[in-house]
Amino acid sequence: SGGSALQLGIRRPGLLRLKLAGLAILLVSVTGAVTALGDTLFPSASLQAGLVADLSATSHFLIRLRVVHPVLAVMVSVYLITMTWQLPPVRPRATAFARWLGVLALLQVAGGVVNVLLLAPVWMQLVHLLLADAVWIAYVFLAADVLSEPAAGRVPSPVVRPA
Repeated sequence: SGGSALQLGIRRPGLLRLKLAGLAILLVSVTGAVTALGDTLFPSASLQAGLVADLSATSHFLIRLRVVHPVLAVMVSVYLITMTWQLPPVRPRATAFARWLGVLALLQVAGGVVNVLLLAPVWMQLVHLLLADAVWIAYVFLAADVLSEPAAGRVPSPVVRPA
């Protein structure tokens, strides 16, 4: 929307961190979908009963997988927050997107804690999903802004069109 074209072929500082962040967010999203399915199909009567079921070897595999998502989500959130601090200085817009990404990652973890404490009611799962979408959007805007910035000391070549 009015920005310069993405320049994927240019090596940029922080590009590897951005790629890892995208893969990590995708992995957390996938485990979140599995966790939501387990919570919906096998609701817990209490927090204690849910934790016991999560750790029981006789529980359905969807119940046992529920523990993976929160652990992975906290690790990825810590990575996202530290990544946003370590990105090299770029345009102010990218800095704003990085800050939003960090704030949304914290809000998402808080939403996940509330989700677990409330035993994952559907309305809270939807709030948690809304926050997940906001994290994705902030990440996409950040990545697009960083990738559209011309590399330092390098002028993009002019577009040559046939006559």
